[in-house]
Amino acid sequence: MREVRNALVHGYQPDPDYKVKVAITLSELGGRLPLGASRAGGMRQLSTGPALFGHSILWADDMPANNYWPRRLLTGWGADVVPVLSNDEAVEEAKRRDFDVVVSDIDRGRGEPGSKLGLRLKTIGVDVPIVFFISSVDSSMPIPYGGVAISNDVVAMLTSVLSILRPDATV
Repeated sequence: MREVRNALVHGYQPDPDYKVKVAITLSELGGRLPLGASRAGGMRQLSTGPALFGHSILWADDMPANNYWPRRLLTGWGADVVPVLSNDEAVEEAKRRDFDVVVSDIDRGRGEPGSKLGLRLKTIGVDVPIVFFISSVDSSMPIPYGGVAISNDVVAMLTSVLSILRPDATV
């Protein structure tokens, strides 16, 4: 991966169909084998992750440690993942640069809830799809403004993000 990152710095762009391999333990993603993964020696290896080079993801959550492994997976596939702790930080980042997708929690122990993020982004003229990744889902819960998906399942969340970034990709 370091060679690919170094190459990107020097202007080389990999083939968009390039597949990236990332190995993460089963427990790191909730003990599930998502996205066509296989078990090998106690590890879950995602042998055919789509290349996400050039894609930017804004990840808003007041507890970023809870999402370390999914963010690591997306980064391993080549995405630029920018973690922020609040809607205010998310808005500031969105003013500085463009993002392809936002992943956000809904409830925050402090500050403005993530459910308001879509409206906050709209006020600054940013129209970006939001995937809400939360601890528990109530089937009667509406998807907040700007949201395209809501899930408490890491596989469903990753699938939603990938369908936005690479609708042509298979994993």
